[in-house]
Amino acid sequence: MEELAIEHRASRVSPLITVSVGVAVVEPDLRRSPSGAVQLADEALYRAKSNVRRNRLEVMNQAEYRLLVTGIFPRELPR
Repeated sequence: MEELAIEHRASRVSPLITVSVGVAVVEPDLRRSPSGAVQLADEALYRAKSNVRRNRLEVMNQAEYRLLVTGIFPRELPR
């Protein structure tokens, strides 16, 4: 996306449009609900966006999934 060099005038983060992606890689487990996998992907997206450069892919796997506490989301402070 960055190589397309599409201008993003409204952004306070980057002069160009970029894409940040969060991916969860988990094996099905009866002890967790599907929403836990969605939350893990959301956490991965927050991690990808927290990087100063952004514009990246962040993958969280089974190890991070086991540590995830459902219902707790980090919050960014307003800028």
